[in-house]
Amino acid sequence: MKVFTTGQVAKICKVAPRTVSKWFDSGRLNGYRIP
Repeated sequence: MKVFTTGQVAKICKVAPRTVSKWFDSGRLNGYRIP
């Protein structure tokens, strides 16, 4: 399994990092929060 940061996913998908966080919070994107 490959690990990406929120910023990396945002660049790949050409969206803002906040959009990636919303996807994660809504369940659209699977992942883990690391404090």
